[in-house]
Amino acid sequence: MFTRSARTALMTGGAVIGLMLASAAPAAAQNSEVEMLRGQVQELLNRIERLEKSPAAAPAPTVTAAPTIAQGNPKVKVTFGGWINRAVTYADNGADDDFLFVDNNGASSRFNISASGKVNDSLSLGSVLELEAISNNARSTGLESQSTALSFNERKMEVWAQVENVGRIWLGQGDMASNVVSEVDLSGTANLGIYSDIGATFGGLNFATGGASTTVNVQSAFQNFDGLNRDDRVRFDTTSIAGFTASASASHGGNYDAALRYAGKFGDTSVSAAVGYWDFADDFGSPFEDGYAGSISVKLASGINATVAAGEQNYNTGTIDSATYWYGKLGYAAKFSPIGQTAFAIDYYEGSDIRTATTAGVTVGVASDATAYGVTMVQQLDAISSEVYVSVRNHELDAGGVNYRDVLGVMTGARVRF
Repeated sequence: MFTRSARTALMTGGAVIGLMLASAAPAAAQNSEVEMLRGQVQELLNRIERLEKSPAAAPAPTVTAAPTIAQGNPKVKVTFGGWINRAVTYADNGADDDFLFVDNNGASSRFNISASGKVNDSLSLGSVLELEAISNNARSTGLESQSTALSFNERKMEVWAQVENVGRIWLGQGDMASNVVSEVDLSGTANLGIYSDIGATFGGLNFATGGASTTVNVQSAFQNFDGLNRDDRVRFDTTSIAGFTASASASHGGNYDAALRYAGKFGDTSVSAAVGYWDFADDFGSPFEDGYAGSISVKLASGINATVAAGEQNYNTGTIDSATYWYGKLGYAAKFSPIGQTAFAIDYYEGSDIRTATTAGVTVGVASDATAYGVTMVQQLDAISSEVYVSVRNHELDAGGVNYRDVLGVMTGARVRF
């Protein structure tokens, strides 16, 4: 607008100056020159009027830079995600106390790339790559220990095929059928806070006798017999029928297992449950022959919830026949503020004959009693789909005729998703 107005002023001023000069010319030529100048001025005014009415020129189009990372196969859906989960733990075993800066193994730091696509209306194919990136693993970091280097660990590297109304088959490194059958939990505090896997949060903490720490840690004395974990295997899951899903798998090493899961609602009450059985191959090198475990969790519309888990593994060596445990949790979850749900829980664990010892290359069960109890809070942060948490748990152990001093652990941390 400023340029157009300036142009108008200049052209009008030029026309006026021309008329003034013409008025100073001799009278004989004045009339004809005046008429000529009047015509020129009128033409200039007409041009100015047309310019004023014409629309402004459109701005140059914005050029968007091409993405630096492009999907290699546009015919499948690819997602990338994961999280970082870091915590600080204060631990006291009666002989030593220390602050530890750890990665909470209940939901260890990791990243995941998943791909899926439909071959036709009834067949879908996909793949999963998931790697754990962890330093100072809470499951193995003890009192007075040095910081450990970052390590990358394989969690999943698998492909799958799903047939509509039939089920899904998995091939590669991933969950065996019985994995996490002991960890069904609707409290909103599992994995981050306290749950049936006692060693996930405080597993590396050392027990002490007298005034000195020992090499016996929480992880070695507390187990939840949570199936066959992850392995290179083939696995099949049926489609859900009335809330039930059956699974079976066999691993490269010869282990095999089966599981049955349920998820459903009765009115406003949510119920989830799982049970599994597994068998160790003869050449697996485990002191156990087979095992079974299960868990069930119930959550009311009010937010009150309860979880129970139990399991047993049978030894194939030594004089102790089996190791057992049971676990219980009571919780409450509600949204007290706009930032997200707040979940509280208390839990209790008892295990028998879980501690093992190896002599002359043979691993056998040791008569032992392990007890743990604690309290936790997990706060959801809905705006960033992340959580902060705090947990306190006490651990007691009598094993091999030794009464170890209690180990107290206090952990607070945050999981930030991406």
